[in-house]
Amino acid sequence: MSDIELQSRPAVTGARRRGWGRGTIEPSGPDKWVIRISHRRDPATGKRVRDSRTVRGSRRDAERVLADMVRERETHGPTPVSGARLTLDAWIKQHLATADLSARTRADDLDMWARLSSPALRGTALRDLTTAALDNYVAELRERVSKHTARKLSPRTVQMFFNIIRAALNAAVRKRVLPMNPALGVIVKGGSATSKVGQALTREEVDRFLAYDSGDRLFALWVTAVYTGMRPAEILALRWEDIDFDGAAVQVKRTLVRVG
Repeated sequence: MSDIELQSRPAVTGARRRGWGRGTIEPSGPDKWVIRISHRRDPATGKRVRDSRTVRGSRRDAERVLADMVRERETHGPTPVSGARLTLDAWIKQHLATADLSARTRADDLDMWARLSSPALRGTALRDLTTAALDNYVAELRERVSKHTARKLSPRTVQMFFNIIRAALNAAVRKRVLPMNPALGVIVKGGSATSKVGQALTREEVDRFLAYDSGDRLFALWVTAVYTGMRPAEILALRWEDIDFDGAAVQVKRTLVRVG
């Protein structure tokens, strides 16, 4: 058997209704068969669809392909992803748009997805996504060199990117768009490792750092950072009312975030 072609299309309006049966095999020339099988409604479009495959070979070859298609349909459950129109890119964007995320996390995830995903990965039909394909892409990312650092992407970066995919596919399973999550079998080595402990400046290094340019307009920021250990986003969000000059104390009440 060779040259199996997959096409998907919505059922033609007004055509004779096909039952939820075992599909059909129709001759289409010498050693050529057209296999058709009906699906229920596509969760992405709400339309009833069916798959057609052209198989070259014997009728027994066609029967084997038909049996595989029926098993695939039954595995997908009552709302199979059919039609191959729903891509991984479309699903991830749909998931991020509706997920319970902060505005910043949503923007960061969309940016990371756009930067690190390939056109081929984005265009993959959701139902055709496999564990092997995701595993191969993770291996490819681990060897990719960042344009900004000129070094390979860190395992943590690869893990964060993969978490976006895994969460979206978990949602697809939960909403019965997929029968199982192909990302569950993929392991990102080193991605969950904790960061190395940083090395604090010595007293002499702090004095040298602050003495470098005491007239700098951001000198107060450097002093606050050195002596409080506050994050940059926390320092930049400070207001005068957050500072108790008499008690020599600072309260962290908010952070500054950039969205977009």
